[in-house]
Amino acid sequence: MAAAMSLKSDLIWDKLNERLAQIDPTNRTFKVILLVHLQKEAATVKSVVLDFDSLKIVEIERGASGSGEYSAGRFEATLEIDDEDFFKVATKEVTFKELIEQVELTCESWTASDAGGFSDDVIPGWYEIPTKNLF
Repeated sequence: MAAAMSLKSDLIWDKLNERLAQIDPTNRTFKVILLVHLQKEAATVKSVVLDFDSLKIVEIERGASGSGEYSAGRFEATLEIDDEDFFKVATKEVTFKELIEQVELTCESWTASDAGGFSDDVIPGWYEIPTKNLF
């Protein structure tokens, strides 16, 4: 059996879950659900649901458009992003908007774009998530 591929984002999942657990669910406005396909060398290597409504992260079948708990229609956006770029976004080194402008990120089904376009960042409220100083 081949060894599992090491991903830079593997360094942040536990810490991001810890930060999500610190958020008061009654005192927030950021409730989007994102499907993220992490890529390495242009191939999807991991798919995760970032559920900021239920404040959890769920890994699903690689490349899937949903799962039993998360039908495809539940996502506000589906992102295809290089694993290292996702790490940079999660640690606030770069924004989703900057990656889209650099054509480094594919973002589909972003419902907010129909209601006036992108805000300061592509994902409104992303900065509510306390991910600074993860390490």
